[in-house]
Amino acid sequence: MVNILLVENDESHRCLIKANLKRPDLRFLEAGNDLEGLKILGEHKPDLVLMDIMMPRGYNWHLLENLKNKPGTRGIPVIILTVADEKARAMAMGADSYIRKPFNSYTLRQEVERLLSFAGPAVNYPFI
Repeated sequence: MVNILLVENDESHRCLIKANLKRPDLRFLEAGNDLEGLKILGEHKPDLVLMDIMMPRGYNWHLLENLKNKPGTRGIPVIILTVADEKARAMAMGADSYIRKPFNSYTLRQEVERLLSFAGPAVNYPFI
């Protein structure tokens, strides 16, 4: 089972993302904000993090910084999925991919597959 931490404040966006990434081996750990995301990271080690950086309280940079600066989580691939035009900053902080909303479903699936392929053969097969 592949665990994806999905940090997105808009529940309808979370549903859309999950529908676009439907695969029998994926399990989503959902967080509606950065604090919930940090809590989940303290309890689980996801295989991939898919996160928006724009939250109701402001930008979500500290979650990305936290992920990429701790030895136990720095190797977890992170995809930023957001409307914000902050790609350079996100990539400089360690994001592995950056996709602007509204997103193309194919591009999202392709990036998730690409980043999960580094996790090994158990998760390296295409979306259905």
